[in-house]
Amino acid sequence: MTSLRPPQSALYPIIALDTFLQQQQQLGDEESNDTAILERKMLTLRVADSLFGASLLEGALTTLESDSITEIQAVTSRRRMFVLTKKQQRRRRSEQEEPSKYFCLLPVPVVSPKNDSVTNKSKGFLFCSCRAYFEKTKSTTMNSPQASTSYMVCKHLLALKLRPALLSSSGEGCRYQKTETATEEQFSEQVLKLLLGGDGECIGIQ
Repeated sequence: MTSLRPPQSALYPIIALDTFLQQQQQLGDEESNDTAILERKMLTLRVADSLFGASLLEGALTTLESDSITEIQAVTSRRRMFVLTKKQQRRRRSEQEEPSKYFCLLPVPVVSPKNDSVTNKSKGFLFCSCRAYFEKTKSTTMNSPQASTSYMVCKHLLALKLRPALLSSSGEGCRYQKTETATEEQFSEQVLKLLLGGDGECIGIQ
């Protein structure tokens, strides 16, 4: 007797969210009035809350409100990397902590060669340098060695997934900057520059 495996969207909430967001994006092209946009945002929040829980969603929304996001994308391969920077509270009146930085990777959307449209497929994996992501993947590997850690999500990754659906393209609600590179070499140079920072401080697990 052949056992039927459930679809990946049932096993991994992030895949279910991706499917939902793509459907909403297609609807957005047809309905762009203010009421429809607000309704889609509220529906997105309800779906995210159902899939990931209130605590993780709240963390993602706080990230969108307080963090600055820098995206680097290579035009040829469509590879992309994000750096999230958050200003810390001051220890003293005359001294301010260095901003904490986390770098994230999102899967690369697969573009259809027929009409250059984005399909529902992607290649690559999710990754974040924050400690919560590290602990979650470690726990998953120890408790279920056969489970895939490619779909683990922290508040930073969830924030990046939700940003296009919740915020305007101008980056309303967060400081957002995107840089496109013409070559893979330029992409690597920009990534290293962001990871090391102007003061030589390397981004690590915090």
